[in-house]
Amino acid sequence: MGKVPASTLLIVGGDIPHHPAVVAAKSDGFGSLLVLGSAVAFATSAVLIKIGYAAGLHLEQFLALRFLLACPLMFLVCFLARQNPIQMNGQRLFVLVIMGAVGYAGQSFTFYTALETLPASLVALVVYCYPALVTLAGWVVLGKTVSRRHILALITTFVGVALVLSIHFQAGGGLFFALACPAIFTAYILIGERVMLDTAALSASTLVISGSAITWTIAWLIRGPLSWPPTALAWSMIIAILLVPTIGGTVLFLAGLPRIGGARAALLSTLEPVVTVALATILLRDRLGPAQVIGGALVIASVVILEWPIVRRLRRP
Repeated sequence: MGKVPASTLLIVGGDIPHHPAVVAAKSDGFGSLLVLGSAVAFATSAVLIKIGYAAGLHLEQFLALRFLLACPLMFLVCFLARQNPIQMNGQRLFVLVIMGAVGYAGQSFTFYTALETLPASLVALVVYCYPALVTLAGWVVLGKTVSRRHILALITTFVGVALVLSIHFQAGGGLFFALACPAIFTAYILIGERVMLDTAALSASTLVISGSAITWTIAWLIRGPLSWPPTALAWSMIIAILLVPTIGGTVLFLAGLPRIGGARAALLSTLEPVVTVALATILLRDRLGPAQVIGGALVIASVVILEWPIVRRLRRP
């Protein structure tokens, strides 16, 4: 997380009538694989951040170096793909940079701050109330409708997350930031799907990350004095979070989002907390109880429910 990555507009009835090609693409199996890949990449964030804090990194330093190092790499990837983010339409360029400077940076702040005091598994799971928030926003603000299948998938998701969360739930100052993260993510999602409809994923990702780099470099300078990571382990955590969730997760998610729609992307992304809990169990020695196993199974079941029409089509001769 600190994600960018996701979107939940199909939970809210994410069909976009004035973009028929996009509506047709909402059953795109390749798009689903892209979003699932992004979920796995993003799932590493919480564990890497916890290890980074233990290695001596602080929030502003961690985030500033993460995004500053990501910027030139993303521009290099764009160059190799023959894309030039700077040549994008001026208004769209501005919106994407603001998405990074405000939305992505704000989400990163709440996520990283929560992880300073709360377990990685707890924070990763609390974040997954965001599909409900996007559903509510889509219904109230956009007037979207929901299908029975998506309601069932949504209910299954939250029952599963609630079971996993019940084991590790605990109050604390970080809980406010853990809850604020999905609220910010909701706004980011609703804007992101619209902006990404006909925008190259690599260029958009580069501009979003650049906007976040601006915000966190300023924050690092304000905190001062500037200091470099104290150990090789600290540097390795920065490199790991740079390559896997920041670049890999962002590009995969933004590439898959316009193919399958916001709500399906959000529900597929619920694989993330399951992977996070597994990684936290292995690397951070979090305990995985029976309720968590059942909850994780329900989250995975929600993905099957969501993707059942694709499964049926693949089974046809």
